[in-house]
Amino acid sequence: MLGLADFLKGYGILTANRFDAPVNSMITTTGICSTIGAFFLAHNITVAGPVTAITSCDDAGPKDARWVAALIKGVIQVFIAFFGGLLVPFLRSLPATVTNVLAGLAMLTLFITAFNIAFSNTSKFQMGAFFAFIVAYSNITIYIISSPVWALLIGVLVSVIFERENVKSFLNPGAETSGVASAQS
Repeated sequence: MLGLADFLKGYGILTANRFDAPVNSMITTTGICSTIGAFFLAHNITVAGPVTAITSCDDAGPKDARWVAALIKGVIQVFIAFFGGLLVPFLRSLPATVTNVLAGLAMLTLFITAFNIAFSNTSKFQMGAFFAFIVAYSNITIYIISSPVWALLIGVLVSVIFERENVKSFLNPGAETSGVASAQS
């Protein structure tokens, strides 16, 4: 379930940044890598996360050269893996406020872009996006399932209930529907 949620986030990030994400290749590659990583006690390997968003956004440079950002990220990641034993004590010695501010600054552009896309006039699923954000921000855990999973579920449920025309046009893009979805097209 978490792998699917991570895949959906990664696919959404790449699609929002105008990349044609190869769904089958993404699922196959991350599945194989996660299976191999499991033998080394690694967590699942996915395309989702802040780094995917940062390396695929407009701030990472021209679209056809953003692979350089991903390459640099990979080199830094290998460097950190080798020197993690030295870096972790240093990072843990920093006050929590400093690390929170650094993380927040790194995510600021991504956060603003996500809000602009989710709540723009051209967005079809504003109500679902709003409820998903509120649930994710609430940090609730029900039946050992954390808020990101509930956010996806409730966001989709709200859209299905209150934004039916948009859901119909999303599921059947070629069909003409009346109402909100066709008015926004």
